[in-house]
Amino acid sequence: MTDENNLDIEGLLGFIDESHDSMEGIEGAFIELENDPENIEIINRIFRPVHSLKGNSGFFGLMNINKFAHRLENLLDFIRRGEIIVNSEIINILLKGVEYLQEMLERAQADPYDNILRPDEEEFISIIEGCKPTPVAGSLQSVIDLENLLNDAIESGIEVRDVALISSLLSQIEKKNQEIKLFLEKQAAPPPFDSKDLADNRYFFNDQELSDDVTPLIRVIDSLAGRNVSSDDDIKQLKKSLSTFKEIFSKDPETVEKIDELMPMTGFLDDELMVGNDDYVSSINETITRILSLFETEKSQDGVERIGEILISGNKVSEEDVNAALQKQKRVGEILVADGKIDKKDLERAVEIQNRQMLKAQVRKQSDPGTAVKSIRIDQGKLDSFANHVGELFINTDGFMYLKKEMEEKDVSMDIMSRFSHMVTAFGGHVESLHDSVMDIRKVPLKTLFQRFPKLVRQLYTSLNKNIRFVVQGEDTVIDKDLLEKIENPLVHILRNSVDHGIEMPEDRVRARKPPQGTIELNASADENYVSISIIDDGNGIDPEKMRTVAVKKGMLDESEAAELTDKELVNLIFQPGFSTAKTISDVSGRGVGMDVVISTLKECKGTVGVDSVLGRGTSIHIRLPVSKTLVANDAMLVEAAGRVYAINSEDITTTIEMKKNYTDLFEEDKCIRYDDHILKIIDINEFFFSFPNISPDKQQVLVLSIEHKSALLIDRVINHQKIVVKDFSDGYQQLSTVYGVKGYTILGNADIALILDVKKIAALA
Repeated sequence: MTDENNLDIEGLLGFIDESHDSMEGIEGAFIELENDPENIEIINRIFRPVHSLKGNSGFFGLMNINKFAHRLENLLDFIRRGEIIVNSEIINILLKGVEYLQEMLERAQADPYDNILRPDEEEFISIIEGCKPTPVAGSLQSVIDLENLLNDAIESGIEVRDVALISSLLSQIEKKNQEIKLFLEKQAAPPPFDSKDLADNRYFFNDQELSDDVTPLIRVIDSLAGRNVSSDDDIKQLKKSLSTFKEIFSKDPETVEKIDELMPMTGFLDDELMVGNDDYVSSINETITRILSLFETEKSQDGVERIGEILISGNKVSEEDVNAALQKQKRVGEILVADGKIDKKDLERAVEIQNRQMLKAQVRKQSDPGTAVKSIRIDQGKLDSFANHVGELFINTDGFMYLKKEMEEKDVSMDIMSRFSHMVTAFGGHVESLHDSVMDIRKVPLKTLFQRFPKLVRQLYTSLNKNIRFVVQGEDTVIDKDLLEKIENPLVHILRNSVDHGIEMPEDRVRARKPPQGTIELNASADENYVSISIIDDGNGIDPEKMRTVAVKKGMLDESEAAELTDKELVNLIFQPGFSTAKTISDVSGRGVGMDVVISTLKECKGTVGVDSVLGRGTSIHIRLPVSKTLVANDAMLVEAAGRVYAINSEDITTTIEMKKNYTDLFEEDKCIRYDDHILKIIDINEFFFSFPNISPDKQQVLVLSIEHKSALLIDRVINHQKIVVKDFSDGYQQLSTVYGVKGYTILGNADIALILDVKKIAALA
């Protein structure tokens, strides 16, 4: 049980966050490993975070995680060494093991003192232990038997490389062949290990020579190189040195962890069996090498003994006398104290600073300096508050522009006006940069979400006895963190339907002259303001006629209404609540729930979704979302209609033209305009909101909306292009939220309110 008085809660929470980050993507790596079981890079990618979790959890007393991760690490190590062949059963165990570790981390976050294994976790450890390879007494006859079996398989027409069991076995044999070859080469001409280079160095840390403390480490390396056991005295000296170094490097947790791992292993240095084990020797050498790399070294000249060594070899002084004399040598700090230039406290503070700097510098040597990224965790509420303040700065910028106009009208001197204009321009530029930075901070890559899906898809198609290849692209596309969390459920629902309803059973696909393995693609891309996500399958597609029949049967439409719908409109009925064409209910889908959740959630996120499907060829579902949950500021056009000011997002406007030159009355009542080979409906904004048309057609202009809207807006004039701060109606203007065609408001620099038009809804209704 962890001592409550000594537990570093802040450090623990940091460890949990970092552990969650390191474990992200590991499930997807397991799926990769199942398809490519000999890929050592994938195995190492999985092994590293589990190993770190095992080591670091012990520091915080989380012995349940420590024990569980240790067992899981052992299983991974067996795989890494080729002693266990990867198959679906092993992958299932590994995936379940990671689930347990994640649950334990969540428990530790809720209660740092909850560090006891649950009964089901203990039981699962037994399952992991049961995967240990069974020792088999092999013989040369086994090699002969294997050759005969492979010949039988080849003669029967089996392509052995296509059989996972045989392919994996042959790969392991090849690996062992290489190891045997190296072993024989070593036996033929064992390369002598020369530790003279290490022994000839002098070792310093913080201006203190620690060569004597390093010597036991070098002796052990020398002994292990020849696979010789160490004496009791050498082991004792080694443990003493490690204790000293643990204290010296106490501010380097990674080195301390390595020393803690090495300590119990030193007890086997007198065991002939252990010193002959490559893994054991490698682990000890790795840790000692890391410790040595933290020292500054001073190389002795080749063939030249140091004064102390000459005196010792001539029996003039003892080794203890020389060491005592070395300690009396004065450093620069001691000389400055003796000369009265600084006092002792100044020297102590300088030494402490130097110690920290040296430690940090040495630790940095162990990692790639080019990839080091500094990060800090920020409470999201604080970030939202900061974003709101940036929005207010945009309003202030607009206010300065109104103030500038008033100053111009009052004939303020040109000098003052010039200085004021420069100040406003500079201020606006800084606010723009601040706005972009705030938006970037809120964005996270979709990878943090997408990497959870390979495991999900695998579980689904395995339970349905289907064979599916899952492809993910565009993981580096970024999106607002809030939106990332909200779109998880919609994407899960869509993937479930693609697996269950979309991809056919292997035998059905073969009958349809398709490959037995289906494909589902999850793709993402982005432009400046929007993220596009597509889920595409090469399954059976959606039958529009079946959709029409089900819609009538469920009473959603009568026969005449259903007859008027296009195939695309019929396909999109899948988003209606309770709509399902499934004949049976499975554990995956078919209950008539899910796809309506998709569209309601996406509406909440200000996104859209659409479906394209070709019967027999597959289905594509396309989602479009804003990059940010709430853009602090949008590029917009301010327009006036009948004395009222409105704001329209610039991205919704293609161009502005004069009404009198381009107006065409194509029909008796429907006013339209021809633009770029398109006929667009003209919507009078004043008439739309207030039911009476504007009365000055000669002065009016038309805003041509994006072609997808098939409409144009009739206005009096364009006031300005500028950044606007988007506000919803939750802060005192709730009644305006019921006005159709309005999606928010903004505050202008003169403190007036301008409504932000939802041109998509306006065009749809018109």
